[in-house]
Amino acid sequence: MKKFVLIAIMIVLGLSSAVPAFAADDDVLVCASHPFASCCENSVILDELMGRTLIAIMIVLGLSSAVPAFAADDDVLVRILTQANIANNFTEYCAQFDPSIIQRTRSAIGDTRALAQHIRGEVVAGLPLEEANQIIIRSAQAARAGALLAVRRLYGPNPDEERTRLTEWCQHSAEPSVQDFVNAHDQHHDQLDDFIENAKKSR
Repeated sequence: MKKFVLIAIMIVLGLSSAVPAFAADDDVLVCASHPFASCCENSVILDELMGRTLIAIMIVLGLSSAVPAFAADDDVLVRILTQANIANNFTEYCAQFDPSIIQRTRSAIGDTRALAQHIRGEVVAGLPLEEANQIIIRSAQAARAGALLAVRRLYGPNPDEERTRLTEWCQHSAEPSVQDFVNAHDQHHDQLDDFIENAKKSR
């Protein structure tokens, strides 16, 4: 059970504290779309282990209708790559306020851009070209939507106040969330690799 919960935590966005929460009923959609739906039956367990609210992975699924449908487990691969892309989006966005965030959020692979490229390579390795391209496109669209959702709520008419809000969000929300994702990858890389391979085999 612990192994399944660990993998479930990695697949649910480790960036959840940086993104606005949805309505309570959205937790049902998270569980329904989750690759380990049975692990979500008691979301309190995951909440306690993650220390944060589950965020709607439906951002990914909501954008998938714009591209051809493939096997169901491609959605799992999209979610994994979306996490890496959002982490990189947050880091690069926040770097305009504090460039040193790039160094503070480095992984064993390199900065978040290198990490995202690394995970992308693992996710699409061995897949047919068209299928791989669609996974890359869907994850990029979802990551962009997630990042915009997070920052646009902080926009306002006063540029100085807006900059202050964004800087504080980067420092207290985005950066810790990115670091959580980086640490999860570095500390549990073998489990993630196994999960990716299992998703490919189930296609």
